[in-house]
Amino acid sequence: MSYQDVKRRLDAGEIVVIDGGTGTELQRRGAQMDPSAWCGPASLDNSELLTQVHLDYINAGADVITANTFASSRLMLTPAGYADRVEEINRVAVEAALRARDLATLTSPGRKIAVAGSLSHMVPVAVGTAKVDQDRLPSSDELANAFGELANILKDSGVDHIMLEMMYEPNRVPIALNAALATGLPVWFGMSARRATDGRVISFDQHQEI
Repeated sequence: MSYQDVKRRLDAGEIVVIDGGTGTELQRRGAQMDPSAWCGPASLDNSELLTQVHLDYINAGADVITANTFASSRLMLTPAGYADRVEEINRVAVEAALRARDLATLTSPGRKIAVAGSLSHMVPVAVGTAKVDQDRLPSSDELANAFGELANILKDSGVDHIMLEMMYEPNRVPIALNAALATGLPVWFGMSARRATDGRVISFDQHQEI
């Protein structure tokens, strides 16, 4: 399913169904999560399980499935010891999604499924917390390089579009967005927010009042 198929349906006012969480579903099914990079490295040893997760979402009605690349930028993989496997990890993740699409079309030739490459602005957090590790906070150049690298790997691996997921940090958002747009692929932008106790809509990050 090319992105034009998705756009045509959206322009016509039709409903397009997106899958659920990929990393969280991998974790729920028993895949080992990395303490530093969460679900990022899991693609390496769980490609068959990952394909099954995607296939189950398709069978449940998803028109768009999302590659397990949410936490696999160089920023996340380097502290986990995978600096030399960034491209491999992301290609394996995309291949698992593409394989699921191929399997689905074998049994349902009329199904048209789009594969999105996930790109988040996730950065290393302090061990045992959900707070950004200020000692390892990347510079703007490091962010741009890492996001740009991942976006290009996703494009080269064959995704139909890039899905920016859980965007909420105002300094990192435009860097991630520019990296995605620079690929020339269609980009979906997903924001995350929450309500403060006084009813205001603020940053999803519970440690910031933005």
